[in-house]
Amino acid sequence: MAFRSITSRIIFSVVPIIAVVTILFALLVKKNTEAQVDKEINAKMAASLDSASLRITLDLTESADIAYMLAQYMETCSLETIEKGEMKEFLMRSISSHPATMGGGIWFEPYALYPDKRHFNPYVYMENGKAVYEEDYAVASGVDYLMTEWYAIGRNAAEGAAWSQIYHDPLTTKTMVTATVPFYDKNRVMRGVTTTDMSLDDIQAITQSLVVGKTGRAILLGAHGEYVAFPGSDREIGSKMLEDKDKKLAALGRTVLKTGDGMTLFEGFGSIYRAYYKTIPVTDWKLILLIDNREISTSGWSLFFLTAAMPLSGLLLVTVSIIHTANRLRKIANKVNQFAYIAASGDFSKRIEVTERDEFGVMEENLNKMIDNMDGMYKELLNMKEIAEQSNRAKSDFLSNMSHEIRTPMNAIIGLSELAQWEHDSAKRLEYITSIKSAGVNLIAIINDILDFSKIESGRLDIIPSSYETASLLHDTLVIIRVKLAETPLALISDISPELPAALIGDANRVRQVLLNLLSNAVKYTKKGFIKFSASREVISSDAVRLTFAVEDSGIGIKEEDMPMLFEKFSRLDENRNSNVEGTGLGLVISRNLCRAMDGEISVQSEYGRGSVFTATLVQTVADWRPMGNMADIAVKQKEAQRATFIAPEAAILVVDDLSSNLLVAKGLLAPYRSRVSICLSGHEAVQLVQKRTFDLVLMDHMMPEMDGVAATQAIRAMRDEHCRRMPVIALTANAVSGMKEMFLANGFNDFLAKPIEVAKLDALLKKWIPAAKRLDLSKKDEKESGSVTPPEAIPPEIPGLDAAAGLARIGGSPDRYLDLLETFRRDAQDGFALLAKEPDEASLRDFTIVVHALKGALAGIGANRLPQDAALLEKAGHEADMPVIRDKLPPFRAELAALIERIGEITAPALAGNGETQAGPAIGETLAHLREALEAKNLHAIDAGLARLQALPLAGKIRAAVCEISDSILMVDFQKATDVATALLEQKE
Repeated sequence: MAFRSITSRIIFSVVPIIAVVTILFALLVKKNTEAQVDKEINAKMAASLDSASLRITLDLTESADIAYMLAQYMETCSLETIEKGEMKEFLMRSISSHPATMGGGIWFEPYALYPDKRHFNPYVYMENGKAVYEEDYAVASGVDYLMTEWYAIGRNAAEGAAWSQIYHDPLTTKTMVTATVPFYDKNRVMRGVTTTDMSLDDIQAITQSLVVGKTGRAILLGAHGEYVAFPGSDREIGSKMLEDKDKKLAALGRTVLKTGDGMTLFEGFGSIYRAYYKTIPVTDWKLILLIDNREISTSGWSLFFLTAAMPLSGLLLVTVSIIHTANRLRKIANKVNQFAYIAASGDFSKRIEVTERDEFGVMEENLNKMIDNMDGMYKELLNMKEIAEQSNRAKSDFLSNMSHEIRTPMNAIIGLSELAQWEHDSAKRLEYITSIKSAGVNLIAIINDILDFSKIESGRLDIIPSSYETASLLHDTLVIIRVKLAETPLALISDISPELPAALIGDANRVRQVLLNLLSNAVKYTKKGFIKFSASREVISSDAVRLTFAVEDSGIGIKEEDMPMLFEKFSRLDENRNSNVEGTGLGLVISRNLCRAMDGEISVQSEYGRGSVFTATLVQTVADWRPMGNMADIAVKQKEAQRATFIAPEAAILVVDDLSSNLLVAKGLLAPYRSRVSICLSGHEAVQLVQKRTFDLVLMDHMMPEMDGVAATQAIRAMRDEHCRRMPVIALTANAVSGMKEMFLANGFNDFLAKPIEVAKLDALLKKWIPAAKRLDLSKKDEKESGSVTPPEAIPPEIPGLDAAAGLARIGGSPDRYLDLLETFRRDAQDGFALLAKEPDEASLRDFTIVVHALKGALAGIGANRLPQDAALLEKAGHEADMPVIRDKLPPFRAELAALIERIGEITAPALAGNGETQAGPAIGETLAHLREALEAKNLHAIDAGLARLQALPLAGKIRAAVCEISDSILMVDFQKATDVATALLEQKE
């Protein structure tokens, strides 16, 4: 098949020649055309201005001539013999002689006609086409014409008529202007003025009749810039153009008034205009003509095409072939566009119609073949996408289901391990059982991470908002992390803004989960030094704040090349170095998704080998804008509030919640009661655990996946075992709204407790439901009778370098607790004193700064006078590496601190030593011996019972301090340290 070549048509065209010739010719013609159009427009505008100016001048002159005639008439008359009738007739005839004149009069100088009259004027005005005469218009109307502007300009006029400003006449309601001419007596003494009032209707009509293109307009301005005529009705006649709300129009007015006749460019009314303006000589008015530049351009182009038509027509035939070729190219572009649309829409059922039999037709057929291939590839991709989505859903469902399935037996393993701990018969076996339980707890944590991650991937991770106390959440978080830090040499520094709102609305459990994750990671990857936790807020609206939490550590840091993998799932960095660190690598991924769900983000800054700073932001609604207050004061109040009124070592309590962070909080709150606490993470597990073990009390979370707290409680009540039907089950809920208590009671619960848990309410609830036989009360009365309270006399009123009264006030006024605080400070200060022994170098400067920071707060806490300020100076110098300041301030600070430590030791040693043996001396020795045996055997039941009996005895200062140390060591599961303290105490008594 022979095809006609598209290319050959273009080759044989004369595109380059025609293009060059056309462009050169067009430029030449356009240049001449623009000059010609400018000349014609300028001439046309000048003619229009001259014609309109002449017509306006004639109208003004005719009206002014009447005032001249009246003035000449008055000068030919003798004022002494003037005839009123003749004056009236002449005045009425003159005013009615010109249609534009609406009125006029004779206005005498004071006492010029009558010796007894200051004012006198005859006045004529036109009403319905007839002249109406007023004998003395000023008296009738109450006008003091001697004070008017039009009278004043007439008196001051040297010759000719003076014109007033534009005004609205109240009598005729017309816009008018007045011509004023003075008249004199035979001695050339000015005796008054004559006036004619001229309507501006004719002048405005002249202005409106001016044709300035299709969109042009004419404006007439008074001598002072007031509008005399304006196209349309959107400007008030008489208002000043210089004060127009259109700033560009006002600027045009200023230009016109300060120059003579001329032309300028004006940008306004949605276009660019040429403004031609001319002065009306009689009144110094300004006539402005505006013509749209686009009309000038259109006229220019019209003239251009008319001029260029003849030579261009000769080239028309040559360009036909080019147009034909362009049409062919346009068709090709349309076909390509059709192909692109089909490819973009994915509707491969459509095809391109084959319309030609040349190369164009071959292209159309090839495009259809490409559509066929794309259709097959698209279907294959859709199939692969569906397979991938099914695989992802199956993976998420598998992770979710397996997490729940694995958690059930794992909780059983942990529960059975706990039972085995109570019934072991050898220390070695206890060690094995404890290891099993510890491994189970770690595995449960991993499973929880996997479950959360599966919820994220399946889009089922919900944020459930409720009101919570900010201080309570932060305090609980720090309590949990301090337990993890107990067996490490790390220092925990907190910097929490007291301006945080007292109460917020959000998902407190998820906020706590993020904070615990960041803090736990810092503990895992920091071997020595410190962990710093900061919290601040930024107000972003009338009811919301952005919270910023920062966790800084002095740990191993992160390599720069590892930073991109930090938030990848199942990713753990530096595996060789961190092989002993437990975890899934999901914690940061989960935390970042939680922050994003709360309109926030997580970022990190790190230096390998020197530590990291993780910053989390999230948005919360404010429930109470009052400032939260100082965290140290809140911690003291929390500690006071968490003081249990009893212990129950024999009581068994089960806590059920689907969030492990909530379980950690609950265990921490229950720790002072010394009860046997078991935990599980679902309603199913709770039902199975109740079937296997006997509990005195169950704390059951309300909202849980799969089987919630209501369903689990109903399943427990349906069991045959009488104890399960009567066992107290307490609902834990964040929805403490009206009607919830009744709903819980109707569904088998005995009581309910709102989250976040208040310790006072928890204490009352436990006292209500734990059997009295299993409770041992710890009343304040017993404490006072025990003799353990240090008398106020043990603290000297004046201690050099220390304000004891301020320190007592900070600790709540208790001398006993203040002595404990002083002794604790003394020990901590001695531990950190080694770093102050010499001037720090570059390697130790960071640790030095941390120590003086901690000392600053501790010194302020005990009421030190000047040392906190000195510590602050040293801390600032440490941050700025200002070695001269450190070199100058450190020696006196170290000397004064050493003296204070020594003085505190002199006070606390005798006070804490007590007054010798108490009356319970033999009982203390016997109880200590039994407790040591229980500790050596790691018999948890006997340990709890022995410690409870020991704490119930009246203890003196030193013995009481040792028992507190034993209690803390047991709480941290450090049985060896507790045994050593008990042994040392027994040896002292012997």
